Amino acid sequence: MSVKDKFQVILKEARLYSSQGLYDEALTRFESLEKLVEPIAGLKNKEALISDIRQRISELHEKISAASEKNEKRTFTARESKLVNTLLPDTEETPAEMRLEKGRLLARYGSYPAAIALFSAILKDKKFGEDAGHGLITAMVKDKREEEAADLLRQWQASGLFSEKELTRFQSLIPGMTSGMEAAEDSSMDLLPVSSVGIRLENVPEELNDQVDLDVSFQSGNLVSLIISSKDKKLIDDLKVGLRLNDMRCYSPVAVFRSSGVVASKHQINAGPKKGDWCLNIEIKG
Repeated sequence: MSVKDKFQVILKEARLYSSQGLYDEALTRFESLEKLVEPIAGLKNKEALISDIRQRISELHEKISAASEKNEKRTFTARESKLVNTLLPDTEETPAEMRLEKGRLLARYGSYPAAIALFSAILKDKKFGEDAGHGLITAMVKDKREEEAADLLRQWQASGLFSEKELTRFQSLIPGMTSGMEAAEDSSMDLLPVSSVGIRLENVPEELNDQVDLDVSFQSGNLVSLIISSKDKKLIDDLKVGLRLNDMRCYSPVAVFRSSGVVASKHQINAGPKKGDWCLNIEIKG
C-alpha cells in the first residue's frame, strides 16, 4: 500500500471514529497520521497539513478530557466488570492490541491503577509500546500522579526505551511540562544529567544578586525544565523568554560546571499539584 493510500485509509478511520464519539480511537489514528507525514520530504503544503492534524489532535484531547470528567464518578458494575474480563482477558496469550483496548476502557471509567498495570506490561511491545506509554502517562495524570509520571519519563529517557520524539509527545501530557524536547534533538551537545541549576541575573546590584537555585524537573539533551513557585513573582517577571543567562552553574551527580543559557519558553501551570506555579525551559548553551 502506498503512503497516499495508507494516509487515506487512516484518515477515513479517524473521521469515522470521531463521528461516532470514539475519541480515543480517533486520537490514535490522527497521531498515526502525524507520524506518517512528518518524515516525508518535499510534500506539498506539508506544514499546513501537519498543523491541521495537530489541531484535530488538540480538539480530541479536549473532548476526551471533557468525557473523562463526566466519567470520573462512573464505575463498572459487577456485571460490566465480568463482561469486560470475558471479552478482554488479561493473559499472556491475549494479543497486545486487545490488552491495550482493555487498558483504555478501564482508564475511561476511572479504574486507573488497573489500567496503569495493563499499560506497563505492554511498554516493550514493538508495535503497541508507544500507545501503551501514551495511555500509561495519561492514566497517571488522571490519577493525580504527575510527579510519578515525570519520574517515569526520566527513567524511559535514561533507558532509551522510547525515542526523543515519543518522549516529547508523552511530556506534553503532563501539566507543567512542555514539548520542547524536539529542540534538543538537533543539538550535538552531549550534556551531563543536570539535577539543579543556579542562576545569577545581570543588571542587578551585586549585594542583591544572590544565586537562585532551581531544581530540574525534566531534561532532554541541553534543554532543562524548571519549576518556579508562584510566590517568586519578581523572578518570574525577570526571566523573560529570550533572556540570555551568562552566569549559570549546573549541578550534576558527578560534577558542577559553569555554563550559559537562554530562556526558551515559560508558562503557568494550570492543573495538578503545581497549579499556579510556572514552568521555565532553559536551553543550555555550554
